[in-house]
Amino acid sequence: MSRNGGTFGKLRTITSTSTSGVWDLYDAHQLNSSTWQATQKVESISNSNGTALNEETNNTITVTTSGVVNGTTLYYSVATVSGTTVTSADFSTGDVTGSFTVTSNSGSFVLRPVGDDLSESNVVKIEIRRGSTSGEILGETGNLTIGDAAAPSGAPFFNWRYYAYGSSIGRTYIYWRQNNGTATMLRQIFGQQHTGFTQTWNTYSEDLSSYSGTTGRIYIAYRTGSYWRNDPQFDNMELVDTTIGDISHDPGSPTGRSRWERYNSYTSNLTPPTSSFFSISTGTSTSTKWNYDYGGTPSSSTGGTRDADGATNGYYLYFEGSSPNYTSSTRYYWVRMSQDYTLL
Repeated sequence: MSRNGGTFGKLRTITSTSTSGVWDLYDAHQLNSSTWQATQKVESISNSNGTALNEETNNTITVTTSGVVNGTTLYYSVATVSGTTVTSADFSTGDVTGSFTVTSNSGSFVLRPVGDDLSESNVVKIEIRRGSTSGEILGETGNLTIGDAAAPSGAPFFNWRYYAYGSSIGRTYIYWRQNNGTATMLRQIFGQQHTGFTQTWNTYSEDLSSYSGTTGRIYIAYRTGSYWRNDPQFDNMELVDTTIGDISHDPGSPTGRSRWERYNSYTSNLTPPTSSFFSISTGTSTSTKWNYDYGGTPSSSTGGTRDADGATNGYYLYFEGSSPNYTSSTRYYWVRMSQDYTLL
């Protein structure tokens, strides 16, 4: 197909055989789509909540540009400056990386950090990039502090901590199952969350206020990975604001350890089983799947060597992912609280 045009724009070179510049609209499109021009800029990045990236709050990040063509896609990444490294699991809306579209030299996206009732001091900054989430940085915010959300007075919560070091870590699911059979997924976490033995445990808090007045219990399902580096750990579990008070399910105490039980087999779907549960022992048995242990998991390059409080002799709950418990098939292994509770 022939292209009709004539050179326009600034001519940088003219010879008897060639000229440089833009010949037609096709060239103009190619230039604009492949090259970030000096006239295209990120002028400002603002957060609707100032220097706080508040938990359980929609934080709208607005990016103002100049000279950017309508429909241009830009990208963002959330970089940890200090504190625990922020991951996808820390956001209920948005992610650690993403994209947005520029229209009339403005674009925006929303970040909503997951809330818990523990004090933290994460500081992050948001980087705006072109081309991809790892492309050239065009601008960035100053430091933003992830602000803790205060738990509503009298609101029921399930608090817990999680360590997931192992290249074959699968998926973890948290459920509130009512005694009428209704089961609601509260959270799912995919894959490895840690890259060494002594990092800070992840902290989570599941808001159960929507289920106030219901009677039920927490279930944890783990979909096993496809290889033996596959030993997730759980600690500092607590059910807050039941009709009989706050109930510790922390494996660090004998009482806490007595309040969990394991399913004797596995399921092929995410329907919580209701029978064939047994007490959980201390040790590293593969036949029981779930165990209490301390000081690290037995397989190499898996698990943390300390409990969530930093003690090397503190017990935690973990799934033993060695053979025959790892598989490429879909298998869900379950633990649950050993009794029902009524939430305030």
